[in-house]
Amino acid sequence: MKLFLKIGLTISIISAIGCTVPTNNPVVNPTTTSTAMPSANPSIIPNSTTPTVIPSEMPSANPITSPTTLPSANPTTEPVITKVLFKDVKTIIDAKCVTCHNTSRAENGFMVDSDSKIVSNSRRISREITSGQMPPRNSGYSMSEAEKNTIKDWVAQGASSN
Repeated sequence: MKLFLKIGLTISIISAIGCTVPTNNPVVNPTTTSTAMPSANPSIIPNSTTPTVIPSEMPSANPITSPTTLPSANPTTEPVITKVLFKDVKTIIDAKCVTCHNTSRAENGFMVDSDSKIVSNSRRISREITSGQMPPRNSGYSMSEAEKNTIKDWVAQGASSN
């Protein structure tokens, strides 16, 4: 019995690395009850309750042909952060803020009608928008959550006029 297991293990290892070796080892197909017995060594009788896997039915142990068997090399749970471009922020501010916050009509003395004013006031802009203070409810303007997040993320990324 030990000899049968040793031969079966050797064949399993050799098969797993892609080699084929002629054998007189009895092989039991797990889907049938028949046992193929070699005539050269009749003293080896496999245990019928423990089927031997035929090498051709064994899953490949080669990670190149079976990549799903390998764990991920660099598993990541962190979300991918997309760089927010100034032009995207400027588009939002031009559409939602400049009407009231410009050189000729500076509501509360606050202007965002130039690139430099947007960048220098970036923290205040983000604070006013994310708190819901701007744009005012009665102004006729509103911002989606995506627009608010774009401005907030831009400020968090350094608020540059890239």
